[in-house]
Amino acid sequence: VAGCKNLRELNVQGCTHIYLRGRVTAELYDFLAGIDDTNIEGCFSEGLALSPTTYAHLMEGKDFSCFKDNILIFPSHDETEQDQAAVERLRAVEIVELVEEGFKLAGDVSVLGICDRLQSFSMAGCAPRATRHPPRARTKGELPPLIFSLVLEGKADMRGCTLTPPTASALEQASDQVRDRLKAVQCVDLSVYDEVTKSKIEELEEELRLAKRVDKALGDHARVFEIREKIDDVRSTKSKVLFEGDVGDIVTWFERIESVNMEGQRLIRGAITDITEQPWAADLTALSLAGCKRVRGKITDITDQPWAANLTMLGLPPWVTGHLRELAPCGKLSDLSVCGAEPKSNVDSIFSKSCDEF
Repeated sequence: VAGCKNLRELNVQGCTHIYLRGRVTAELYDFLAGIDDTNIEGCFSEGLALSPTTYAHLMEGKDFSCFKDNILIFPSHDETEQDQAAVERLRAVEIVELVEEGFKLAGDVSVLGICDRLQSFSMAGCAPRATRHPPRARTKGELPPLIFSLVLEGKADMRGCTLTPPTASALEQASDQVRDRLKAVQCVDLSVYDEVTKSKIEELEEELRLAKRVDKALGDHARVFEIREKIDDVRSTKSKVLFEGDVGDIVTWFERIESVNMEGQRLIRGAITDITEQPWAADLTALSLAGCKRVRGKITDITDQPWAANLTMLGLPPWVTGHLRELAPCGKLSDLSVCGAEPKSNVDSIFSKSCDEF
């Protein structure tokens, strides 16, 4: 299409049976930017691949409004590194704000690591929904150490993304500056939902339970589907970063941590001891693993630690084993979440004995 030199208007909106594919080269970007009226909304169902040059355009804040309702796919890390001009531009970028720009961003986020001077990064609302887009059009990959440090510092918003934390080997290869930033972190807040979002989801889930009863009695399938869509919308647009991988990789480089909140990180796997046996855990006063469905262990993995007496807040993962009487060493607890209100958990066994045993 870039060969149409005199084109002044392009409108292919609504061409639902035309499956367009393409690559956003510098030439195509300049061509579309030069058209007075462009409408290609939603026409690229599998996404438009960015070239290293147009990826640099995007990160520098150039106008991509002509790609509204389409999915832009990050170029690969290797391809981008081979374009020295693009690399130089990306290494000069310090602040990126891609909030609700109208397009979605997909592909491997490892390419973000080339922007090694980033101080702030946001792509809130730009992650494609997994239930509505093909696998190729997903935001995925291992988070670069610098971006991970920005997430922990509250300077990166990647709401709606499901990503892998940097591995121990990736952190070892990170710059001294990045490692120093990780060591300076004192509060780890990787909770998936804020209080408002959590309350909204709980409200919708209660509506869903009632709708299922009505559906069973009267066959009202539409209402059940509608509420599930609402829950999915809230989770996709309001959730913070969802991590998948080993919990041990997340906590490797910390030095002095006072609180760890991973509530709702249902894809993180590992053992409670991956956290409680870390040297820095001696300073913990708050620990929440509520909703971490793949984290296993015993209550005593926490309470046998000498610092358990200092805990004021504790959230137990759904499949923890033990009994509440084992929390006796936690004498300062003022906030306790048992299993994160998960419908399937060990909550019954935790409360199974009579109160006389406490």
